[in-house]
Amino acid sequence: MDNPENRFAANLSYLLRTHGMTQRALAANVNRSYQYINEIIKGKAAPSLELMEKIANVFGLEANDLLSFELPTVEAPDLHDRDQMTRVPFLEYKKQDNRLATRASVSRAPFGFRTDWLYQMGSPESMVFVRTNGSKLDCRLPDNALVLVDRSQQVIISGAPYLIRVGLELDIKRLTRQGEDVISHDDVGKEKGCMELGKNQDWEVLGRCVWYCKQLT
Repeated sequence: MDNPENRFAANLSYLLRTHGMTQRALAANVNRSYQYINEIIKGKAAPSLELMEKIANVFGLEANDLLSFELPTVEAPDLHDRDQMTRVPFLEYKKQDNRLATRASVSRAPFGFRTDWLYQMGSPESMVFVRTNGSKLDCRLPDNALVLVDRSQQVIISGAPYLIRVGLELDIKRLTRQGEDVISHDDVGKEKGCMELGKNQDWEVLGRCVWYCKQLT
């Protein structure tokens, strides 16, 4: 028997396909983890009304539309036009008043990305380029590399690479949850560069690293 949760999941799956959007990109847009969005689509989790409204808004719909047997006819946003290009700004940071301030720069990279591709990776309007200082992620990222970071993706997916601030320093590390704390590490096996980041320490996730010449996983 069909129920509202199954109807919502089926409609959401259809909208993702027709808009060329990935589950990961949707998760970034509504500030939820990829795993949770995946559970909703599989019918293993029921979204709250607030989340339903956020998801519907991404596609220019009302929450009730996603519970309907017949979705309203909607066109993919112009932002997914394959001919449109986006140039990503750099991340600027400086130490002031004993803290590290960050912002997107006015200047942008001298090359662009297809906007529809950026939407598959996350939220283009939240993306910045960060240049590495020394090799990172067990030498997977060389010194002076340009890494694409999506600042809207701050929900920790265990094992994924993130740009983090620890005190007054920036670093690129993989993060894994361990109880109430988080372990930062360089390799997938959590054998190199491990450090515990407790809830009482001065650190934060600034965004997920999504690309360097190829998709980062």
